[in-house]
Amino acid sequence: MRTLLVVWAALFVAAHIPYLPPSLGDPDSVNFALAVREFDVTARQPHPPGYPLYVGLARLATAALARAGDPLNAPHGLAIVNVLGAALALVAAFALARVLEYAPRRALAAALVTSTIPLFWFSASRPLSDLLALALAVGAQACLARAWLAGGRWHAATGAL
Repeated sequence: MRTLLVVWAALFVAAHIPYLPPSLGDPDSVNFALAVREFDVTARQPHPPGYPLYVGLARLATAALARAGDPLNAPHGLAIVNVLGAALALVAAFALARVLEYAPRRALAAALVTSTIPLFWFSASRPLSDLLALALAVGAQACLARAWLAGGRWHAATGAL
């Protein structure tokens, strides 16, 4: 099941790469692009709370695309991080379903259905941080649920803070 999940996540990424946006098209993505050049939350580069993980990953992606000769490296770099975050969100959804004791096939189905939700599909290629944040949130929920179900309620409760 894990192999199928990884293949599906890779196909999800491959289906989005040709359709990365040619422009930023949103005030938040403009702020993220400015932050890739110079991180300064006081100048709204990006807007608070700053999103340091997303901006750091976007800097790496943007630099790699610039070296590869992509003239649209800012919107593409931001969007690639979000697409990879969406793929990670699918893995996190599978992990959460498994922690909640879903059968492997049902956990895989949960991840596959998640990938076909129109808002999830559309949001994946936007130059925003939404799906990377979703992946981290669902992954944290899976970790907390695992600690809680294993009897580590104190660890789960403190980790939730």
